[in-house]
Amino acid sequence: MGGENNYFIVIAPRSTTTANISWTSLSITQNWQREKLPAILRKISDQFYALRQRQDNWDSRGSKKPNRLSLSYAEGIVNDLLNSVIETGYLWLSPSISSDEDGNIILEWHKGKHELHISVGEDEAEYIKVWGTNIENEMHLDFLKKQNYLSLWDWLLHG
Repeated sequence: MGGENNYFIVIAPRSTTTANISWTSLSITQNWQREKLPAILRKISDQFYALRQRQDNWDSRGSKKPNRLSLSYAEGIVNDLLNSVIETGYLWLSPSISSDEDGNIILEWHKGKHELHISVGEDEAEYIKVWGTNIENEMHLDFLKKQNYLSLWDWLLHG
């Protein structure tokens, strides 16, 4: 999975008149993302920190503050997904992270016409794939399972 997104640089040995460089094969996407990882993690951490600061009625409409268990579960999902995406060589897209009126955590990614929304409660998570406005034919809702992370990510990036 993700093979079409892996590009490799191979540095060939130079002639005997110049210094030899050993053969190295590197995934451009993986290396770029590993270099950017501290910034990626900081952005994610900042969004979760902001959610932890919310109190009940944070939106002046009576919404509950984010639930601690939901926050912890959502952080685990994002970390597992990030690790899976980087290890597979897919491009990482930073999520928008928020909470809903019930204190659940909402993770959202957008790529072209595709949207992936994950709603995280205390002990379960659901995802919605959106590729249009018709709820019957252009959206799909299901429970999130770890074994589906990469197929969902592949759908988000490639349809």
